[in-house]
Amino acid sequence: MDRAKFVAGILAIFVIGVLAGYLVSYLGVLDSGSSATATTTGWSLYAGERHEEALEWFNAALIHNRNDVSARTGLGWTLYRLRQLDDAVAAFEAAHNLAPHFAEPLIGLGFARLDLGDWDLAKRSFEHALTIQDDSARAHNGLGWAAFYKAQEQEDPDSFERSQLLNGARQSFQRSVQLEPNHVGSHHGLGSSLYWLELEKPAGAWDFLDVRASMQAAIDLDPDLISARNTLARTYYWDDYQKPYGSSKRTFETAIAAFESILDREPDYAPSWIGLGWAHLGADQPKQAADAFEEGLRFAPNDVNAHAGLGEALYELGSYEAALSELRAVLESKPDNPEAQSNAGWAMLRLGKTEEAITAFNRAIEMGPWFSPYRGLGWAYLMQGQDERARQNFERAIELNPQIGESYLGLAYLEEQHGDNSAAAEWIARYQSSSYKRGFLYPEFEQCTAAANGILRPPLVADCVRKATAIAT
Repeated sequence: MDRAKFVAGILAIFVIGVLAGYLVSYLGVLDSGSSATATTTGWSLYAGERHEEALEWFNAALIHNRNDVSARTGLGWTLYRLRQLDDAVAAFEAAHNLAPHFAEPLIGLGFARLDLGDWDLAKRSFEHALTIQDDSARAHNGLGWAAFYKAQEQEDPDSFERSQLLNGARQSFQRSVQLEPNHVGSHHGLGSSLYWLELEKPAGAWDFLDVRASMQAAIDLDPDLISARNTLARTYYWDDYQKPYGSSKRTFETAIAAFESILDREPDYAPSWIGLGWAHLGADQPKQAADAFEEGLRFAPNDVNAHAGLGEALYELGSYEAALSELRAVLESKPDNPEAQSNAGWAMLRLGKTEEAITAFNRAIEMGPWFSPYRGLGWAYLMQGQDERARQNFERAIELNPQIGESYLGLAYLEEQHGDNSAAAEWIARYQSSSYKRGFLYPEFEQCTAAANGILRPPLVADCVRKATAIAT
């Protein structure tokens, strides 16, 4: 019993000592002489990124003087850095109420609302700040990000509203860069806005020089800005993507090297793994692509773009059930994805699910006409013996993308079946001059015609198409 009392007494003395030490420390903060002294100390600590200590000094200043605008503003920024965003909003609002003609609390309020995802309220705060101080680079920067993030939320990537928001963001970032040339966030924002505006143009018209200049400026100011490096790598991907299918220049080597360089710095950065996957797919390297997508999904398991890419890679590798599973997962969360719908159709066609494939191809076409689902419908209807429908869809696929050769094979087969070997030979010639010959019948058709030494004639082509479609399904 005496031992227990002794231990309890020692613990009590220890607790009292700790509390006394804390009290002395806290009273030291309170005994700062004046609100101005505590505020100055708080800002000094804030500048040194000692945010917890800065918080104490700003609170101490406000005990001295509840109307100290600088202390309330400092409190807001400190809470913002500590990611206590709701409390930061309250502190900035209190500072604004005390000094309605002071821009700084409004700027802080805008950034806190921005991080809370309140784009419209953030926009109002930055616009209000600019009516007080129209040469504030940070307010223009914040206004740019508010417009940019709202644009990214638009469901229709081709909408006029989205384009307007991106152009507004671009103008705000340009003004911010003019006012403060060394503001890394403004260069980054400008590059991001220009990037998405460029992608609104049709493939073949993309020019990423201005995007790269802005992103490089941001990287020069902050070499660790990985998102800027990733956007830069994506421009290299799109450069090769817009080159003709089958072109010897469509290597994606620069993009692959750029993504790999990022991953050397940040091996757990999912966007670069996913970008690397798409670059390998573009380079016809499905195994490397699948590995990259799977690695990306380790760090971002719900990324729809990664699942879509993995589905496409697995299809190229001949794992059709697994590919379809990935693509169905994409469509569950994003049913309006035309590429995933079309690719699911191709996997279904390979698995002999022809009616399901036709449904998937038609859904993809409803979202916007493009060559792949029309080509898929051509093969589906050909295998069902619906020759006229097959012909119409092959012709539409060629109209949309004459570089893809496989539709010519379908038309050659149909002409040969109807006894017109002359017309079939014309389609075969167009197939042979096309820049990209891989497709639904790859590699079965190439294997079947390998003995012909490049001399393709209607009977051989028709026979190999027949054999290849039988094997494919």
